[in-house]
Amino acid sequence: MSPLETAAVSRLGTAISLIGQGALSDAREALEALEAQGPTALSELIQPLALLAAHLGRSLASKETALAALQFSLLELEAAREDLRARAEMLREAQKLESVGQLAAGIAHEVNNPLGVILGFAQGIERRLAEGDALSLPVSSIVREALRCKSLVQELLVFSRTAAKSSEPTDVNKVVHSAMVLLRARATTLHAVLEEELRSAPTIVLANRTLLQQVFVNLGNNALDAMPQGGTLSVRTNDTADGAVQVEVRDTGSGVPDAIRHRVFEPFFTTKEVGKGTGLGLSLAHEIVTQHGGEISLESELGAGTTVRVRLPRLKPARTIPADEGAGP
Repeated sequence: MSPLETAAVSRLGTAISLIGQGALSDAREALEALEAQGPTALSELIQPLALLAAHLGRSLASKETALAALQFSLLELEAAREDLRARAEMLREAQKLESVGQLAAGIAHEVNNPLGVILGFAQGIERRLAEGDALSLPVSSIVREALRCKSLVQELLVFSRTAAKSSEPTDVNKVVHSAMVLLRARATTLHAVLEEELRSAPTIVLANRTLLQQVFVNLGNNALDAMPQGGTLSVRTNDTADGAVQVEVRDTGSGVPDAIRHRVFEPFFTTKEVGKGTGLGLSLAHEIVTQHGGEISLESELGAGTTVRVRLPRLKPARTIPADEGAGP
């Protein structure tokens, strides 16, 4: 065997070894180099081996493509599974809230009637008592606490969706301002500063003004509760990129710990002392905003304060039909 043929056999062995190792690109290069040396006794084997290497290369590339597609499908499946798990959790929460709402409605209706009787008689007695009467203080206390219970009953009814309500075009700026007026006296007592930054143009939504005002009063009171030593409560209104009306209620209080942040909108959940909160303030705000087709979210940082954002769909102005368009033929 000539030296040329010996070298060809060696290169052929290398190419076959490379094919066995899966290094198909290197094997093709070795076979092409061997073929370029000119005809030898091994020439008949070179072309079939080159074709085999090319075929195996294509098969490997196809398998790698299929594997990549499979991995992508697995990622999509995992994402869908996570989404399904999240939706199942949302459904469980919705069912829990529905049960709580039904219970709240039942309790509220049962309490409302006897409470009305107590309040009516107490107010009647209060009007008939002479100034300085020994019974004035206890009777006025009964009236005050009965009114507080009545307010709580109304909150329960709103939460359970059974309260009578009607919607009309409402300027959010005016509602926010009226809520701040109600909060100003308490803010002064706590040495807190109220700041309003309201959009100059009207921000009209379709809403129940009383319920919407209750949302901002609740958010304001919650913010003031977080600043017992004073601070700043700022409220601003603006438009979002998608055309919604947004109200931001920001305080400089202690903030909400990460561990309980996801529970702040749960009914009856509160971190306040017994007797200082019902745990319905934020959950009621969430319920009212949801009833109005809006969204409410909370961001907080310990030691830096909390921001609650309320988004409401803007009321689109009615289309004016030109006179000639509405006229008949």
